[in-house]
Amino acid sequence: MSYNVFADMGFENPEEELLKSEIISGLRSLIDAKQMTTQQVAERWHMEPASLPELFRGGWGDYSINQLLSFAAVLGGTVRVTIECYGESHDGVMNSHDAAPDEAKTLVLTA
Repeated sequence: MSYNVFADMGFENPEEELLKSEIISGLRSLIDAKQMTTQQVAERWHMEPASLPELFRGGWGDYSINQLLSFAAVLGGTVRVTIECYGESHDGVMNSHDAAPDEAKTLVLTA
């Protein structure tokens, strides 16, 4: 068992899937904090309101990380990017899903 459920489930790009899921979670929190309706969010993101539930249930495959981050900016959110340094795994390869981070650097991007 790892720190990445997508790796455990055998996804082709588990790190990307994990990042996208974390972005989606942050978007949901931002929308809730701003008490926005589905209609309001859809208008700002230039999409159909009916497509939002699918996006929030894991249908983010067609969206790039950049697109998902831009959704936060459109809603007035601040995006924080943390780069973490992980120890080597038992096979000598650096894997973020094998170990907890040793140190982290945070970059804050504001739109």
